[in-house]
Amino acid sequence: MEKTTTHRIKKTTTYRIAVYALFTAIIAICAQLLIPTAPVPITLGLFAILLVGALLGEKHSLVPVAVYIAIGLIGIPVFAGFKGGFSVLLGYTGGYVVGYLFTAFLTGLGIKLLRKKFGEKIWIYPVPMIVGVLACYLLGSAWVMLYFHRTLADTLKLCVTPFIIGDAIKIVFATVIAWRLKPLLKRELEKFFDVTVTPPPSQTDSEV
Repeated sequence: MEKTTTHRIKKTTTYRIAVYALFTAIIAICAQLLIPTAPVPITLGLFAILLVGALLGEKHSLVPVAVYIAIGLIGIPVFAGFKGGFSVLLGYTGGYVVGYLFTAFLTGLGIKLLRKKFGEKIWIYPVPMIVGVLACYLLGSAWVMLYFHRTLADTLKLCVTPFIIGDAIKIVFATVIAWRLKPLLKRELEKFFDVTVTPPPSQTDSEV
């Protein structure tokens, strides 16, 4: 019995580490797919964060995001534009990097709470994602305001308005992918990550 429990714990730990590493790599790769805009580039990093939050939940999604930030801080060039080092966190985009943690957490938490109340509906995904993105906007914009000593209106014009359409598209794609992947990963998510997965309703009785 004791050996079986130990084996199960080791298997769970190994599987989780592998998944954490995979999602950390996905975040790092997506962060490099960017359009250089000033002062903050448009990247697919946020899309990866939303997907991680939606799939792994509020607790486990923090691990790959935190690892991504940590390896970037020690100098590995995983941040947007192949940048790395503590200077990125202290720079004008530092608020968005930290904001990724809040985005992942709020996305995962919101989906869990809405699922408990309303069941598995596709709309329970984008609503928390929007909240998570707004949290990232808030922290990132405040950081830029302090860094450049800009007014709120100027900061919103530079750091929010240009990103709204692109981030809305990211939310749509993250929603569809998470909605489709979760039933396929049901066994793994429930067994290793304590994420409740209920099958999507059929076409005839779905309420979207």
